[in-house]
Amino acid sequence: MSERAHELHVADYAQPPHEVLPEPGESAFAWARAHPGEWQYLVDPRSDRSKRTNANIMGGRRADDNGGFDEVWLNPEFVPTAEWVGKTLSNGFETVMWMAEVGFASVGQFIDAFAQNEFIVVMPADDPNGQRGLPVLRRGDQDPEGFVEVYSSSAVLPRNTNPWLRHPISGRSLINYLEGNPRRWVTLNPYSKGGVYMALMGCDVARWWREWTEVHPDLVAPWLRGT
Repeated sequence: MSERAHELHVADYAQPPHEVLPEPGESAFAWARAHPGEWQYLVDPRSDRSKRTNANIMGGRRADDNGGFDEVWLNPEFVPTAEWVGKTLSNGFETVMWMAEVGFASVGQFIDAFAQNEFIVVMPADDPNGQRGLPVLRRGDQDPEGFVEVYSSSAVLPRNTNPWLRHPISGRSLINYLEGNPRRWVTLNPYSKGGVYMALMGCDVARWWREWTEVHPDLVAPWLRGT
């Protein structure tokens, strides 16, 4: 999603549906030849077979008359297991973050979860209370606006992070900050071995939030609605 962020809007998905599900192998095509017109449903392979529900179903493919598949369906209620994803999914946002990155969730679902999440910023040792504001990092003259690093939960923080340097920031506050710094990047979970990583420009995050609140005006504070 990071690479295509400038192109995406809240109703969009990072990947087309036919590229989201695992590619069908020979056994799937053999099934399709034997079941034309029927749907083959794919289940999270790491889900507990004794507790499988609709949330375990990733989606399905419909077999055509030629031994292939002509339609793909993605399950909007699918919730992946961390074991299958191979990433830390310790809260709802981390789950939606992964799902948006691979195409199961829309950009709108992503920015809604982003706004509701509480992030963690690791402050510099000489400014543990953030008196200078959020720490801005730069990679030289080619990066004049710099970037801020945030973590989506304590579970994905780098090991041995000093607990006294952890500074919480709400998703809404982070969006407000990026609205005021549209050319600044935000990197999510940059040094985490298990977390989902993403890098986004502030203007894209701010634009998605504006689009989302146009669809859901109830998310805007009453004084901003003129009421």
